[in-house]
Amino acid sequence: MKKSHNYLLTFLFVTMFSLVVYSLDTLLDSFAHPWSNFIRFLLIVTYMYFWLCVQSLYQKYRRLDPVNHYLLA
Repeated sequence: MKKSHNYLLTFLFVTMFSLVVYSLDTLLDSFAHPWSNFIRFLLIVTYMYFWLCVQSLYQKYRRLDPVNHYLLA
């Protein structure tokens, strides 16, 4: 159960990450700004940091309340 849940979270992360990168690529290519590569890098790093924060909060919640963790599954 736990391993399949981790695989599902990884799949969701990869899917969301690829969608964000694709949308940023199309958005920044329409601007054609000289700083667009740097802005793209910053946005991707910010998104990954946000995902890590969400994961750490989720793990903290599961540790604090192991009985009701099925609600998040």
